[in-house]
Amino acid sequence: MAWPWLFSNKKRNTCTVWSYTFEVTPQHLTKADTAKMKMEYDRLGEAALDRLNVLFPLQASIRQTVEGSKRSAADGLRQSPLPRPPKRDLYILLRDHALEDEALGELWAESSTVPP
Repeated sequence: MAWPWLFSNKKRNTCTVWSYTFEVTPQHLTKADTAKMKMEYDRLGEAALDRLNVLFPLQASIRQTVEGSKRSAADGLRQSPLPRPPKRDLYILLRDHALEDEALGELWAESSTVPP
């Protein structure tokens, strides 16, 4: 009879989450700390998304696509299915406008800086 747990190197604070095994240290958050965070959200991310929505609203890009297809139908051109609206690449918008807005700049600094 084999007892695999008897010969393992697991210590008292060893955790396995999603097939990843690690040692819990005092730097990790406790369950009580993470439970509080479940009801919170990223206020900086929300502020940055609001600013990006002002710069490049999603509905405006959809409206431009629909108007363009209506014009081609009115001109007597063969009507094709509606083209897809241009995709908003929020990463590129954030990168390009980070210097123009405080919230965008702060989010860009947080997301592009490697911690020590």
